Amino acid sequence: VWVLSGWHPGRPVRGSGVRPMLAFGGNLTGFSFVNYFGRNADNVLLGWWWGSAALGLYSKAYGLLLLPLNQITGPIGSVALPALCRLHQDPEKFRRFYCRTINGIAHVSMLPIAIAGIFSREIISLVLGNQWEGAAPIFMFLAIAALFQPVLSTMGWICIATGQTTRLFKWALISVPIYIGSFAAGIPWGARGVAAAYAIAVTALLLPGFAWCLRGSPVRVADIITMLRRPVALATIASATAIVLTLRMDDPTLRLAAGISGATLAWLVAILLWKQARGEVAELVALAKTLKPKRADVR
Repeated sequence: VWVLSGWHPGRPVRGSGVRPMLAFGGNLTGFSFVNYFGRNADNVLLGWWWGSAALGLYSKAYGLLLLPLNQITGPIGSVALPALCRLHQDPEKFRRFYCRTINGIAHVSMLPIAIAGIFSREIISLVLGNQWEGAAPIFMFLAIAALFQPVLSTMGWICIATGQTTRLFKWALISVPIYIGSFAAGIPWGARGVAAAYAIAVTALLLPGFAWCLRGSPVRVADIITMLRRPVALATIASATAIVLTLRMDDPTLRLAAGISGATLAWLVAILLWKQARGEVAELVALAKTLKPKRADVR
């Protein structure tokens, strides 16, 4: 096939455009490499310090809560990232699309994560069984860490879409030692301590991470705060409602059912009464329709 194609390699030449591609891919690979070790340092430390039992509880709680979140950000990112790359030459459209996307992610993810944290014992008991009851406090702290995790993961979209993978790699070199340090600080208190320290580190690095990765892009930190304000408020209102409704309930199944129902109802009522939030949800529905691939695109 090569012979019949008519193409033959020539001598290497300078200025062919390969160096920028290698730098782009190399920094992205470096980020993934460093981030991988940072994300697995908690397992290494727990297994070394506390043994397999504590590691088993932590891993089960981690997998039950955080790994399904990748099923939200993964598919959205596969569609949103190419769209951001296409919009790179139009700063205003770029900013608007990104802000609408993270606003939608926050609306979709925050309430379920908050409910999961509030009813961690009930969820662990019903899904895994009473023998995994020790994973419930770990699950609760990881839920706190996961509240902003889906939004935090979109920082990479900005750096990739704007060609700033060097900045993304440097952020990994800054943030990963902090994460590992938080794991080490929490390790004396076992899996709970590691989960709690991780939650603190994720929350503390949210705005600094965006401030670092948004430099040179049309998006500003103030935009992020604006986009998260209403989803956080709605999740808080719904979560408070769920807590109040279930204070005197003892049956775990009844507590979970009442909590989810009450939180959902409070969330819907708050949206109907809050004009700006209602507008954001309407934009989310419209955005979801635009992101849906057409039949011709699938082929």
